[in-house]
Amino acid sequence: MEIREVSNRKFYELLTSSSTFIHGFQLWSYGEVKKLYGWSPKRFIIYHNDKIIGYFQLLVKDIFRIKLGIVPFGPVLLENINSYTDAEKFQVCFKNLFKKEKVFFLLLHPYFDDNLNWLFSVFPVIDRGIGYCYTYIIDLQDSLDSIFGRFSPISRNKIRKSLKEDVLKIECSNTEELYVRFYSLIKEAIERTKGSYPPLDFFVRIKKEMGDIGNAIVFISSFKDRDVSGILLLSTGKTLVYQWAALTNDERFMRLHSQRRLIYEAIKWAKQEGYYYFDFGGVSLDQPKRTKKWGIWFFKRSFGGKLMKMSGSFILSGDQFITRLMVNLYRYYRGFLYN
Repeated sequence: MEIREVSNRKFYELLTSSSTFIHGFQLWSYGEVKKLYGWSPKRFIIYHNDKIIGYFQLLVKDIFRIKLGIVPFGPVLLENINSYTDAEKFQVCFKNLFKKEKVFFLLLHPYFDDNLNWLFSVFPVIDRGIGYCYTYIIDLQDSLDSIFGRFSPISRNKIRKSLKEDVLKIECSNTEELYVRFYSLIKEAIERTKGSYPPLDFFVRIKKEMGDIGNAIVFISSFKDRDVSGILLLSTGKTLVYQWAALTNDERFMRLHSQRRLIYEAIKWAKQEGYYYFDFGGVSLDQPKRTKKWGIWFFKRSFGGKLMKMSGSFILSGDQFITRLMVNLYRYYRGFLYN
């Protein structure tokens, strides 16, 4: 078992483009985006007997004089390796990487892979407090009628009404102008939700590094030249990930059901483009009713996707005190670390 750094972008992108479930944060282009915020991206290939069995992107940054390493939604395994991989050797490889990169704290936050629960079982695990542990997935290989039929009655009726009224203009592109308009909607959404989003230059960078090569796409709905909702999707191999969304605060436009209509249009577009899966980007279960996270879960569930559990978040640190400290800091400052 061996982990080797790779500097050939085309070679790495060949692996990412052929993967079924891979999050956009493991794309080479996303690592280039993060450079703007002081992160140093490194890409690695996992070998077993000279056969490639996985890969991942590592983001490294010095924060408060502590060198941190994050593998966001990775590593990615190319196949089920339970039958022939020695878990101890796999774990040793990551411990050696930890020492070689001289990081105080390494966070492995996988996307989908039950193998990783077994392979990283020796490391401390966090199932709560860091990111989402569940998501809804729509199989785009089904017919559009079948997919639409699994939407909740509320979503079906609102989308049908939107289609019948036909007053929304739907735009889908990678122009910088559309990214700027999307960010304007985000600023409106922040006022309503009191949440946090990356700054405008982050999305401009997403457009430059990811949108220009097809790894990111913006959908905007507008009514009489007034933008009312938008979504930014990450294109990753065979999966399209619903990563960021924004909605106007103006209650006059709520009856247009623009966000549901946008998701319907995005699903239709994704099928036409040959994607296999549409990932809703994560949900939290068992949230108190009428809270923000409960509302996100209720909305995403209404599209009839299959509920899937993500792997836990695994932590590697040379010191137990540092581990506990960084776990608590990460829970509170996750947005700061990622953005």
